[in-house]
Amino acid sequence: MYAFDGFVGNDLIKNVLRNAVKRGAPSHAYIFAGAPGTGKAALAGAFAKALQCEAPADGGPCQTCVSCRAFESGNHPDVVFVAPVSRKTVGVDEVREQVGENIKIRPYKYKYKIFIIKNAGEMTPQAQNALLKVLEEPAGYGVFLLTGSNTATILPTVLSRSVVLKLKPLPYESIERYLLSHDFSPEEARLYAAYARGSVGRALSYRGDAQFSEARELVRQTVCAAADNADMVCAAFNAAAKFEPFKENIREVLEMMSALLKDLLVYKTTGDPRFMIERFPDAYLENAIMNNNIKSLIGKLGAVGRAAERLTANANFSMTMDVLMMDLLGGY
Repeated sequence: MYAFDGFVGNDLIKNVLRNAVKRGAPSHAYIFAGAPGTGKAALAGAFAKALQCEAPADGGPCQTCVSCRAFESGNHPDVVFVAPVSRKTVGVDEVREQVGENIKIRPYKYKYKIFIIKNAGEMTPQAQNALLKVLEEPAGYGVFLLTGSNTATILPTVLSRSVVLKLKPLPYESIERYLLSHDFSPEEARLYAAYARGSVGRALSYRGDAQFSEARELVRQTVCAAADNADMVCAAFNAAAKFEPFKENIREVLEMMSALLKDLLVYKTTGDPRFMIERFPDAYLENAIMNNNIKSLIGKLGAVGRAAERLTANANFSMTMDVLMMDLLGGY
């Protein structure tokens, strides 16, 4: 359910949006910017819902009126979710048809006609220029809500005509406290907060997520494997193949690897398991410590970082994972 009250963190931004609703005078365009998982779409949705609410409470949606219920069902007559038709990103044709033509029609029932565009930074320059034409001569009832992880790819002319709201990831302690207050065990709260990358929603999703548990176990087996396998190349290729099911979430998996290697590095230097994110079973920990020294752990951390950079640059997945597994299993 879209609501300000259920959104954790970024209180200053929430207050800005609440005040815009209370005044009844929102700007004609907002850009919600921030790293993946910071809640850009959720906050934009709560704002759109509050703007159209028939009886907003303290600047937030009442959740019970016809407008709020219509928004939650995805059938609000005066909220347009601009979506790509034949490609992954919104193109110039979608902007012209879904925005340019639609904005000419006055709202069906409510005060505003709201257009929500996700991943605005991935729009082509032509699509952004088409949107710019609308923003330059905005209809009095038009409100545009754009979300994007990287404002560097949004045209300066679009940025200059928008209120840019930069969402910050939540600190680990805030997420841990939130989970503890929602019936997570201390162990769950500590672990999920460490892997959440500043997102409460991501932390909540880990409970009961079979793929998350499977990925953790696979990473632990890989990181703790012996480094002197007689047929290391074959073992590396076999290990790399096991990561194929996690291809879509490989960034998260590589972050798990980095976290485990850092855990081992901390334990190797302090001998104190209290500083570790993961709590290794004794057999894993014994093997990992025996098979790695400080130099090798630092080298492996670098290998994981290089793999992440290559995949971000669209390197071949299989080849990148093959090389990474040879680095991890072959030792340093």
